[in-house]
Amino acid sequence: MAKPSRSHAFAGIILPAVTILASVATDRGNVTDDAPTPNGNGTITISLIYTLRKAAKVFQAFKDSKLSVRKYAHVSGIPKSVLHRRNRDGIPQPRKFLEPGDTLLVGESLWSPTRNVQAKMQSGRNFVVIRQCDGHHIWTSGTDYPTEPPQSLVMENNGNLAMYSPHRHLLWSTDTGSPRFDGARLRLRDTRSICLESRGVCLWKSGGFALCSPDPSPSFEYAQVILKPGEKLTKARRIVYSKQRSCNLTLQADGDLVVYRACDGVAIFFVRHGASSTKNLGNGANDYISTFGLNNNGDLLWTYKDLHVGVFKDVHSHLQLRGRTDSTNADLRLRDDCRLCVYKSGACLWVASAVTYDCPVVVTTKVDEGVVIGAVFGAVAVLLLIVLGSVRFYYCISQRDHVLQFSWARFKHGSMEDDDFVGKYAEGSRRR
Repeated sequence: MAKPSRSHAFAGIILPAVTILASVATDRGNVTDDAPTPNGNGTITISLIYTLRKAAKVFQAFKDSKLSVRKYAHVSGIPKSVLHRRNRDGIPQPRKFLEPGDTLLVGESLWSPTRNVQAKMQSGRNFVVIRQCDGHHIWTSGTDYPTEPPQSLVMENNGNLAMYSPHRHLLWSTDTGSPRFDGARLRLRDTRSICLESRGVCLWKSGGFALCSPDPSPSFEYAQVILKPGEKLTKARRIVYSKQRSCNLTLQADGDLVVYRACDGVAIFFVRHGASSTKNLGNGANDYISTFGLNNNGDLLWTYKDLHVGVFKDVHSHLQLRGRTDSTNADLRLRDDCRLCVYKSGACLWVASAVTYDCPVVVTTKVDEGVVIGAVFGAVAVLLLIVLGSVRFYYCISQRDHVLQFSWARFKHGSMEDDDFVGKYAEGSRRR
């Protein structure tokens, strides 16, 4: 952690002291002439008492490290994000969270609750997760660029965890800047993953290699085996699915490797050409994946566009550091929640990073077939009644017009005899 400079500490102590002395002077000036004075030096006595009391408070406050530099950091210009919480003995306490707007500078760390895992921003500009049992890196951001290395890790307010170059170019991020991640904070869990959490729910996990003693992973025992030792994803075989086909691992035509979720089409895990992602292939003309496979040692390999073979995850060498677990003949599995795992003997030796929030809930209503058939017949019956009613209505209107014409003609020829009129009207109607 970057320690506050002497000038910062000086400002953090002197400025509050000057403020208190100024308030003492103000108090002294506010003592009026008619105040009770047992002797001629009454005003000086009252001011001395005020001074002693406030001096005691200042001494007690700065004796307790929690109320010292941290309380006046905004006055001295010390960023709160670089200050550790201290206990009553003044010993810095490990940071467990990176809150929205906070920054992790080079040399600073986050710790898991039991301190078995450490996440550190290294001087080489890599953000790494280190297991304390042997000091091995079980996850890394891969940002040790020779040019424009990142200076810090930023937990942005929109929920995106990002690294920027000195010229503010985005070099790496979790690509989680969306309303769902607003206000998320970063924490490190004992299970080895860094986690972006909101309201106690983890929305994104970093994954990584196993701890020194791999934890059992019974949920992967029945997951779909998508790659066996020696198998590859190629142009002829680009897509593999989970057991329930809720997820798929796709080697895209553009050379990106992506795990998609079927329910909403979200990219759960991805390796992409360019920069700014959790795993970047680079900006070179040949930085595209043409094949992706698993070798007999359990290592994940890919072939670039120029047929150069690269190592994505060196699982075998990682496990050889401990000499306890062998990854030979391990397979790659895809669970129905879209998590990727290199699996052997009941445990995951490596787990991919992943978006972990649930699929959107879609409300569906199951309708009985009998109800549908009844509704159709009802609609046909109503339509038939409407047609019959329309015919009847037209017939009635025609009869009414006929009667009106008859009555009007009879009114005009009212002097004629009824029988004679009826015969002539009928004859005229037939002619028309």
